[in-house]
Amino acid sequence: MWGVRVGQYSALPIGYMEVFVHEAYAGIHRQMEDNDGPIYALIEREYGERVDEVVQTLRGATIPPELSEVLKVPPGSASLEIERVFKTRLRKVVEVSFNYHPVDRFSYTMVLRSVTRENAGTERD
Repeated sequence: MWGVRVGQYSALPIGYMEVFVHEAYAGIHRQMEDNDGPIYALIEREYGERVDEVVQTLRGATIPPELSEVLKVPPGSASLEIERVFKTRLRKVVEVSFNYHPVDRFSYTMVLRSVTRENAGTERD
């Protein structure tokens, strides 16, 4: 599955997303037209498979040549590539997504807070 996201205040695409879903959930594509939420949530709801972990990797990249026209950027333009791997508690991969965002149309903010033993909860590997 794939799609193009358009910004709220601009007609320019802010990103291209390609999603791969484990074959056990292949039937999910029939419900995608009526779904405007995350795909993993649809898998959770329809198949009862809870996503417990998402491994997210951000890296600098160039827009693949076949996407430059779709994203309305010159071939070879700089981008932020985001890869997400969605896993269950047993580490079964249910979904993998790749996103390409032209550098001038995307920002990412993360807040990091200190954690003490009292408020840390349980640690995981």
